[in-house]
Amino acid sequence: MDPVTHFHGKKGLEWSLHRAVRMPSDPTGEDLTFDALFPSPVRGRSRRFWTPVAVARRAATLFRDSGPRFVRDTLKVEHALRGARVGSLVVTFHGSSTRVPGCYDLALAERAGSDWLRLWVKRRETDDGSFFLEGDDWVVWQPPFGSIA
Repeated sequence: MDPVTHFHGKKGLEWSLHRAVRMPSDPTGEDLTFDALFPSPVRGRSRRFWTPVAVARRAATLFRDSGPRFVRDTLKVEHALRGARVGSLVVTFHGSSTRVPGCYDLALAERAGSDWLRLWVKRRETDDGSFFLEGDDWVVWQPPFGSIA
């Protein structure tokens, strides 16, 4: 029986954290400590798809420090899209990183390399607050907040 997979309660958690071994590439042992918290099947995948704790910590710091700016910048883009003239074209690749206002229509979506190339056309001067969100292989329309679609 794998005691890390089947630990119960705080005592087992303390044991699994104590059991983690340090590796030369991870002198603090944090990555193994973190992985030890998961069941064996998850740990198996974690060795293949994982982010070192130091890298995740750095990414979190960068996001924390730039998060408000990113949000502010995406809201500026959304505001500019809403203020554009009817007939304006917007092309996105790997998504727009912001909401596409509901006054735009998706005119064309074409697979291009590693993602989708999408052409949006502003068809209406104003919109009702609805918007589109883009994902890897999907586009979803979100009705205005507070409405029932």
